[in-house]
Amino acid sequence: MNGVGKMIIATVIGVIGGFVFCAALFDYLSIVSDVDALLSEVRQNQVKISDSLEQLGKRVDTLDKTVNGIATQVNDIKVRVDDIPDILKDRKLITVGLYRSERTADKGRLVLNGENVDIARLLQNGCLYQVTSANQPQSLLQLKSRLDAGMTENGQKTTAPVGRLYADEYYKLFNRFPRGLGFAKIRVTPGCDK
Repeated sequence: MNGVGKMIIATVIGVIGGFVFCAALFDYLSIVSDVDALLSEVRQNQVKISDSLEQLGKRVDTLDKTVNGIATQVNDIKVRVDDIPDILKDRKLITVGLYRSERTADKGRLVLNGENVDIARLLQNGCLYQVTSANQPQSLLQLKSRLDAGMTENGQKTTAPVGRLYADEYYKLFNRFPRGLGFAKIRVTPGCDK
């Protein structure tokens, strides 16, 4: 058909003269208007994407600052935790909970949980240490240490700062009944007196 018989209405004087238009021109004009609409949408989406990227950039910057702040705090905590054994050495006392023991092999020994980080780092096996009751500092015993890797508490393996004393030493140190957990302070000394 090639567009013969189709009509258009125009107000332009040159067009009013009854020109015949090819149908392909109408298809072209339709495509151009569709392309213009699509380009307009693309521009709008570009603006939205640009705004979104800017907002995301700001959020990433904020998160980076937060992460850096947290990393700094974690490093500060690590430094403080790493300093704990040195602080304990400077203070020269470590507090442990002691249970009463009936084992004759424990007589004259301070049997300590070698699985506890502070005990393992600050005390040595076979050394002579001064032990005082946390509540009665006047009661003092000198005992050789033995680090025990298989210490349990309530039937479960533990990493708590605990140990045990033979019943006689337990009574001397705590001046109390044989049951329960007594708290003692061990004087940490540089080197090892055997």
